[in-house]
Amino acid sequence: MPMSCAIRLACCLGCATVATLTAQDNPIVGPRALGMGATGVSSCDDHTAQHYNPAMLGFFAMRDAEGARLASDNNDLGRKRWGAGVDATAGYVATSGLTAILNELSGANLRALAQNGLTGPGDLQYLAQVVRAIGDLGQEGNAIGADANGGVGMRIGRWGVGVRIRAQSTSYVTNTDLVNLAMSASGPALANRIVSSGAGSDGQVALLGAEQARSLYVRLGGDANQPISTGSEAWQSVQRIDFAMRQAGVKGTSVDRVYVAFQNAVAGTGQSIERNTTVISLSGFGLAEVPVSYGCPINEHWAVGATVKGLVGRVYNNQFSVFSESAWASARTSSFDAFKQTVNVGLDLSVAARTRYIQAGFILRNLTSPSFDGPTINGWTYGAVKLRPQATLSEAVIPWSWLTVAVDLDLNAVPSLSPSQDLQRLGLGVEVNPWHVLALRAGAYRNIADGDADTVATLGAGLNLWAVRIDAALAASMERVQVDDWNVPTEMHASLGLMADF
Repeated sequence: MPMSCAIRLACCLGCATVATLTAQDNPIVGPRALGMGATGVSSCDDHTAQHYNPAMLGFFAMRDAEGARLASDNNDLGRKRWGAGVDATAGYVATSGLTAILNELSGANLRALAQNGLTGPGDLQYLAQVVRAIGDLGQEGNAIGADANGGVGMRIGRWGVGVRIRAQSTSYVTNTDLVNLAMSASGPALANRIVSSGAGSDGQVALLGAEQARSLYVRLGGDANQPISTGSEAWQSVQRIDFAMRQAGVKGTSVDRVYVAFQNAVAGTGQSIERNTTVISLSGFGLAEVPVSYGCPINEHWAVGATVKGLVGRVYNNQFSVFSESAWASARTSSFDAFKQTVNVGLDLSVAARTRYIQAGFILRNLTSPSFDGPTINGWTYGAVKLRPQATLSEAVIPWSWLTVAVDLDLNAVPSLSPSQDLQRLGLGVEVNPWHVLALRAGAYRNIADGDADTVATLGAGLNLWAVRIDAALAASMERVQVDDWNVPTEMHASLGLMADF
């Protein structure tokens, strides 16, 4: 069965869709910001100001009447006349719940179990594990996503222009099938197979409720009008099913789902497991934007800015059965064809303020709430993707031009492509650049809208070669998950950039 392929496809899909694009509402742009814990609204000093805070452009090329550096110019933005840069960032987010479930199913020979039924002592426990995993797949928060963004920007004085491509895709379960789990036998015949398979038992029914146990007993051939016969194959099968469920880690809210699935399997009401219709959805939103920015200084302490963006977006959607080999084979190509393209306009407004040692910034993104229509596939029209407005507040302490400590906070949460997850980031970072040759950066960020989200640690460096700077950064969460044979962080991003600065 193709579950191992499912993991690889879900984790790699975002990187694969860079060619077709997808977008986050508030992506991390550039290696400097990533290395500094996803901060930038009050500390940006290059072409990425278009994204983080266009008001900062108002402080570029600002000197006093004699051409000297202003006392409030913490990070010497006044020396910047023009510059250009290119950057690219890519990564993934994989919830530990979903990856663990997919790994449980990845080694399963479900076709043999469906065709041959219960033949060995471990088959019943394995069936309980599979049933629990299928039920847990669709639980809230289970998703695997990948994202990427890249761009080219140029600033001339207080103006900025560029092109940016952003990408995000998400895989999540939209339908769990607990009916089509039939074995090669049902009723009393299945009870005989369970007992003769040698499935383990401790002679107890400790997990199933009394009514649940009796219902299974009757479906396995027990007499509904008589007290339970503890020596019958039907009751022994119920004990073995209960033991198998406990051994498979079934507990809490999973008990009722697994019980319903076993009811269907025992009754033979559905088709075999290989015809199970559990469905995974692949969703993506592709965006190419052309931003034009301007920063207008009010005085040496205050500036305002705006970015107007021409947007071309594509909404991608596709669905297919988890247990269909042909569906997985076609998903690699059909997912890129299932989209609708929309043209729209976006607007960001921002403010920047500074004193001798402190710099602050505030930005309102996506004020026009640009919307992009979903495609119609097999007669079904998917919903539109809308970029919701988001406000971010930031402060940077810059006691010397070679030291910056910054914190960024999104003031509101916005929806993501995952139906049960919102995005609201809190980031903290530091940059040390004593000789303005080698900049070292570190930080951390977290999605505070998701109580289960992991803290992500970041590291970065920048090498200044006269007017050219090369930057790199890496971010990884503290928690790890198993994906196939790899033990990887639940979230990871990497970024590279090249910039000319004059």
